[in-house]
Amino acid sequence: MSARPASDSRDLHAAMRIPTSRLRALTAGVLLALGSVAAPAAAAAAQPSGEVPPPVEQPGPVPGEPVAPVVVHLPPPVHLDDGAGYLLPDHPGVTWLVDGTPVADLVAAGTARHVPGDPMGHVEITAEGLGRELAGVVLGALAAEGHVLATDDDGGTAPVRYVIDPRAAAELVLPEAFDADGTEADAVHVPEAPGQVVRDAAGEVLAPGVHLPALAYLDGTAVLELTVTAAAGHRLEAEGQPVEPLPGAGGTHVVTLLLTDAVTPPVEEPEPEPQPEPSTPPPALPPADEPSVPPALLNLDAAAPSEPMSAPAVTAPATGPASAAAAEAPAPPPEASIPREPQDLELLVILGAFFLGGLGLVLGVGRDAR
Repeated sequence: MSARPASDSRDLHAAMRIPTSRLRALTAGVLLALGSVAAPAAAAAAQPSGEVPPPVEQPGPVPGEPVAPVVVHLPPPVHLDDGAGYLLPDHPGVTWLVDGTPVADLVAAGTARHVPGDPMGHVEITAEGLGRELAGVVLGALAAEGHVLATDDDGGTAPVRYVIDPRAAAELVLPEAFDADGTEADAVHVPEAPGQVVRDAAGEVLAPGVHLPALAYLDGTAVLELTVTAAAGHRLEAEGQPVEPLPGAGGTHVVTLLLTDAVTPPVEEPEPEPQPEPSTPPPALPPADEPSVPPALLNLDAAAPSEPMSAPAVTAPATGPASAAAAEAPAPPPEASIPREPQDLELLVILGAFFLGGLGLVLGVGRDAR
């Protein structure tokens, strides 16, 4: 084997020499290619084939703290073009009611149906399927467990909503019992309320007014049950709230009245206590140093002149009705004798002397005449 010349060796080394910049570019490309190939292989090695990664767990409710219900904004029902029915949207968290009956029960009974091919799952309610006019149908909604229904834009919510109700509200007025003494006068008063109907235990309608029912008393007490239902086209309410359990369900309101056969004993009023008679105070006595003067003398006018006493005139009784009336009239009481003062007594003595003198003169003249 012959040796190569030195010049040939130097040419071979020059031909195999690669620039540094190009060598760096080649190295980076190789590393990038190796990384792209190794990444899927590492992911495949980290994850077994055929298994789904577990879902990320969301934080659940804290035990002991109340869970806020989900507020549902109920979409309104859709009127059919011909006015023959409604389309009720199948909304999660809501149960639609038709006269108090869930739509699922109506679909099961064949009186309502799901609209075919409807992605929203509307339920069609028609007058033909219900067998009655839609003018009086009540549509309501009942929230599912953990949900509430929005009632307005102010944030109000309720578990039940009246969506369509053509009935008029009527305040419930209860019948009353009149428990009189004994049993014969026990009565029941049915009020005058146009929006309700009252029936007895046999189902007979009781007209407004007073009724005397036939009652069976047991241990002195009789129980009478009456039912109150809403009249046609009305909804019974108590203090502004419907008394029916669900929108459009209606139903009866039972009133229980109690009557007794007891008789109220008469109340004895206590006799009034005798009152002592008022004592009359004795008349006040004049002082000891003053002379007692009769009360009549105090009322006389001492300056008034005294008049002679005249003899009473004698008149003949008149005849006729006037005289009879006068006779029946009571005679006036005799005037009380007024005590005279000393000067009046002197005048009376003088007059008496003149009277005796005149009498003696008359008697003397009589003797002479004989």
